[in-house]
Amino acid sequence: MQLASESSSRTTWILAHDGHAFIPCSLSFPPGKRWYKSSDQDGAAWLRIDGRRYPVTLARVKDTALQAQLVETVAKKYRGGPPGEGGGVWYFEVTSR
Repeated sequence: MQLASESSSRTTWILAHDGHAFIPCSLSFPPGKRWYKSSDQDGAAWLRIDGRRYPVTLARVKDTALQAQLVETVAKKYRGGPPGEGGGVWYFEVTSR
């Protein structure tokens, strides 16, 4: 995933929930991460899948009920959450742009 506002990309994982794609982001691991703050301001990004780039928009999930569902989905699928979840986790919904 690469933000339009940055020149570098990062590897991340995508969570599928009810036919929608989400990118979870631990706020505390690894330390020094800041991409989630940039995404919250301007969610324009690209996903690279099998060598192809797809323009997407990342929108932070603020609905507490949906957040709870995502936490439950992660717990069921992966037996826990992203590393460092004690510092909090933000979820970004991924939509095509």
